[in-house]
Amino acid sequence: MAEMSLAVADVKLWAATIISALERSGIATVPLIQPYYHTAIGNIFDLTKDAEWGVGDVVDDIADLRSEIASYTANEGMVLWHALEHLQGVLGLLVHAAEATGTVAFLDNGGEA
Repeated sequence: MAEMSLAVADVKLWAATIISALERSGIATVPLIQPYYHTAIGNIFDLTKDAEWGVGDVVDDIADLRSEIASYTANEGMVLWHALEHLQGVLGLLVHAAEATGTVAFLDNGGEA
């Protein structure tokens, strides 16, 4: 079986498209709901083990993302796994907001949202 891979550029395009559609659909801000459940990222792909659950905090996610981006911008380095883990929390908040409103996005505004 050939090894499969994912192009990071594809994820970047998908994320930009989805975030733009979210904004075009009228979701420009979302209330900060906290805390939330998450799994320990280190073992989510090892299905021989039980998932380890924890509690996250969106306010903490935002603060840590701002800190990671500031460090990166100042050329002090960004801990990628840490930044991505906090981005996952913020994306989860956006998923929750879109699901709660039942929002459907249309590029040409010809459909009903």
